[in-house]
Amino acid sequence: MNTSPLASPPLPSSVADLQKLGTALNGERRYAEAIAVYRKLLALQPDHGQALAMLGHLLFQLDQFAEAGDVLERSLNSNPHHINQLGLTALSKKFVGLPYQHFLTHILEVPARKPPRDILTQMWAALLLDQPELAFSFRIEGLNIMDWADMAALYRASDLQAKIQTHFSAAVGGFPAGTRPLIFAGGDGIYAARFAHDLISSALANSPGCDFHLHVMNPGAYNPAEALAAFPKDRLSWSTEEMGPVNKILYSPRRFIRMSQFVARTPRTLILVDTDSVINGDIVGALPAKFDVVVCDRPDQVWAHQMVNGGFLAVAPSGKDFLDFLAAYILHFESRGEAKWFDDQFGIVTTREWFRRNVPGMSIINAPRNMMDLKAERDPNSLIWHFKGPK
Repeated sequence: MNTSPLASPPLPSSVADLQKLGTALNGERRYAEAIAVYRKLLALQPDHGQALAMLGHLLFQLDQFAEAGDVLERSLNSNPHHINQLGLTALSKKFVGLPYQHFLTHILEVPARKPPRDILTQMWAALLLDQPELAFSFRIEGLNIMDWADMAALYRASDLQAKIQTHFSAAVGGFPAGTRPLIFAGGDGIYAARFAHDLISSALANSPGCDFHLHVMNPGAYNPAEALAAFPKDRLSWSTEEMGPVNKILYSPRRFIRMSQFVARTPRTLILVDTDSVINGDIVGALPAKFDVVVCDRPDQVWAHQMVNGGFLAVAPSGKDFLDFLAAYILHFESRGEAKWFDDQFGIVTTREWFRRNVPGMSIINAPRNMMDLKAERDPNSLIWHFKGPK
């Protein structure tokens, strides 16, 4: 009996069929197979622009940056003004130590064809070129970003803490005492019921030098005292807040305002993680020895939908001004009745860049790239596994 493994079916022989198969395999995240398909397609038609772009993108996804950069640069021959392709080409070149800035400059020169995506990529390019004033001069409908002069005026306002405390001061459960770093998570009752137990378990087990505080907004049927009774009381505290029905666009940044309140009441480092996360390592051991603020963002990826993943933000007591400003920034727009889709994510980026340029002595550090498993693939080297949707 023949027990040899079945051979893979032969690949199609026509360009059209190969393109169709490559698209299907890519959609199923079968990247290695899709790469083989696009290689055969390009052997038949070397200047096929879409195949070059797809092959380059797949190689980039698999961190094969040297070849990705060459392939993506070839794809620009047929579409020289494609902003996203320019961005991926720039990053591929950057990662292997080749000149890349001219690709970013071209991104800023090309009219945006697909706002807001293209404009967000242009903002990212300006930041990589160390031009934050240009980056935050772009305007997108629904994306409300203050210019540099407005930010300076808000920072110099004398009522930041008063404004923060007046608007959001009625937490139930009190604030924890102590000086150890405090891992802080804020979420609504649904997220707390689904994710908080695993998050707290992993935090207490894997970060033994930290305590944990859970802030639940609109707890509903979720009872923290009952749900968290099994955890050690000397390392865990919680609070609740009834907000009523609110738009999630306005709801999600409240955790940053709460952090500002916490740092005003307790002299400890605060570490923000999303409720739908699992901690996979010792966070304290990964933090720099001296810092004011550590942000986990994606400065080395072309932005498409989000600027910053708000799943990790560490603020030392000396970073209080940064956090107060971020909270006041959010309240500034809410007081004008403007819901901001990129409220918390873009608020962090804007505030970080402004402080970096305008406040001497403020130490704002980017967390290591593998701090968070941004693709929800349970990367064993990442300290925080981040879960969204079906993952």
